[in-house]
Amino acid sequence: MLFRSGVPSSNPHNHSGFFWETDRPGIEEIQKRLSITQDGEYGLQTQAHVISFQRGTGTLKVDGLTGPLTWSKLF
Repeated sequence: MLFRSGVPSSNPHNHSGFFWETDRPGIEEIQKRLSITQDGEYGLQTQAHVISFQRGTGTLKVDGLTGPLTWSKLF
């Protein structure tokens, strides 16, 4: 099951809480930063790792979304 919504984005720095079906490079960057398989799909594995990352920071909202705050902490 993949979680996708929002409008397509060609800008990998523009993950504002949406998962874009056509933004595989952006999702692959997220996966690279999380040290998981880079398949370009924001599925359950990626979401679980994002949640774990968010919990580990102690400051981010734990929602599994790679919004602007999570993105900035990852990068």
